[in-house]
Amino acid sequence: MAREISRSQMKAEGKVIVGEFGLGTASTSGHIICRPEDRPAVLAAYDAIREGDLGPDVLSDVIAAGGEHVVGM
Repeated sequence: MAREISRSQMKAEGKVIVGEFGLGTASTSGHIICRPEDRPAVLAAYDAIREGDLGPDVLSDVIAAGGEHVVGM
């Protein structure tokens, strides 16, 4: 489940955007964010996601690398 966050909150937390993720609906479409020092590992895990894969565990490697799925930006 993605948490809701604003851009100002994201910046206050010191996070950066790695990419977009979701189906295009308000509750599931969002971004992958992380701390700057985690960006290389999160980006590698994000890039490894197969196009169109929206399975239940698709973000497990992204999350394990320090990424977070957020909505509301």
